[in-house]
Amino acid sequence: PASQFISRSNITDGTVQASDTAKLSVDPLSSSQLITGINAQLILDQGARDAQDIYRNISGVSLFSYAGVTARGFRQEEIFFDGLRGDPYVGFNVPQLFNIERVDFLKGPAGMLYGPGAPGGLFNYVTKKPDAGLPSRARIVVGDKNRYGGSLELNGATGLADSAWRVGVFYEERDTPRFNTASDTAVYDLGAAFTLPGDTRLVLQATRYEQDLKGNRLRGVPVSDAGDFLTDRRWNHNEPSDFLNLESQVLQVLFDGAINEATLGRWIAAAGIRFDDFKDTSTRQSFADDKVSLRFGLVHRVRDDISLFAQWSESYEPQSIGSQVAGAGGLFDPSEGTITEIGIKTELFGGGLSTGAAAYEIVRRNILQADPAGDPEGDGVDNFVQFGAVTSRGLEIDAAADITPNWVLTASYGYNDTRITADNGGGGIRNNVGERFANAPRHQFGFWTRYQVPAINTAFALGGDYVDERLSLSGQRVKPYTVYDASVIWEYGRFMTLLRIENLFDDIYAESGFLSRTGHFPGDPRTYFFEIYAEW
Repeated sequence: PASQFISRSNITDGTVQASDTAKLSVDPLSSSQLITGINAQLILDQGARDAQDIYRNISGVSLFSYAGVTARGFRQEEIFFDGLRGDPYVGFNVPQLFNIERVDFLKGPAGMLYGPGAPGGLFNYVTKKPDAGLPSRARIVVGDKNRYGGSLELNGATGLADSAWRVGVFYEERDTPRFNTASDTAVYDLGAAFTLPGDTRLVLQATRYEQDLKGNRLRGVPVSDAGDFLTDRRWNHNEPSDFLNLESQVLQVLFDGAINEATLGRWIAAAGIRFDDFKDTSTRQSFADDKVSLRFGLVHRVRDDISLFAQWSESYEPQSIGSQVAGAGGLFDPSEGTITEIGIKTELFGGGLSTGAAAYEIVRRNILQADPAGDPEGDGVDNFVQFGAVTSRGLEIDAAADITPNWVLTASYGYNDTRITADNGGGGIRNNVGERFANAPRHQFGFWTRYQVPAINTAFALGGDYVDERLSLSGQRVKPYTVYDASVIWEYGRFMTLLRIENLFDDIYAESGFLSRTGHFPGDPRTYFFEIYAEW
């Protein structure tokens, strides 16, 4: 192609790209589950740095706090890397995207596939693997708020048949918008891949993550009940000497075998059952339990490019061990969730337009709440009871299109009505039966579009994110907001430059609400950065 970077297609919706996140790599139109995928090309085009930069691409997902989101009405913080439980960015750190090839969001309960987790869905970060056919790339970045950094990615062949190696190094440092805060981040990535007999691939990876966050851990900014900030959005209750220092090492061995898929006709059925046995131990308490999770799915391929699907599946989450202490009324069963979902997926015009739409109902039960009776035994420990339900009903629509050879558009819309449908008659769940659940917007819309002008090797991009009004955990109003980002991409031979402006109009808004004593989490003010890429 005439362009090394900006001429590449950006179709990213999970309905048109195979993914292993559902445990089997199958044609997405043959799957009864919805997976939205954000690939490395879209991450590059959008100048995305961390997980918070990509949520607008996923219908039904909005920011809650740090790496946590509200997904289909429920708070979700579970993160998988390469299909494995274990997030190297623990605590209040947000995953960086430097060594990420693809981010998949598997929608709905996934207990049968992954065990314990929230019913709204889960994230799976697919890391970059060694591939001698991939180019090597170097990058430098500078921006406002003392931002600078760079990265280097090298790929090559080892000399053995069908084998490859990879070396990646990333560093970026900047002052972040809140007072007394700053971020230093480094990622070091090594890998080797070998082809074994039987079309099996062996991948060895070693990755080290380092992140020094000054002025952490962050809380919100105080607001009135109407949702107005009572002080500067940059306010921070932490001192400069407060910090969060992360060091994480990941070693991984992956066997990737070929899967022989069979053409199964126009009707496809899927069913699964999983048994989990789990135990949690602390210095004060220990408990063990088990859970059986089910999943059923049905797909009808109306045509090769259109499919209808339906699914019913379960999820569960063990209660915190801090709630299982002696005298609190337990031991308590896990919280449980079920989903009923129907939808349609398409891949039209030879893959130039992909869409996915789904309607769903999720019911979450066995929610642990404070006992209205307090401490009836008089043992000094307040009791809990399991009684309550939250029901989430919604509609989601995703689309990705190559409108013309030079014009690309992705859009996502989510409608969600999540309400408390049962409580214990006296507290525990904040708000009352019939009221909306905390931080669950009724409407959410995101888009990103890029138009390129090949004659001058330049592309112009614009993205927007709208999140409807919500309630905080304390019932305070969280105002709706719309923010825009823009970028200009220019290429010359094997070099590319990117100028990106985030929060284009410098809007003041809250990304989410927390407790009244800690306030709302403010969105970042307008920032910009400039990048130079070289590829060979």
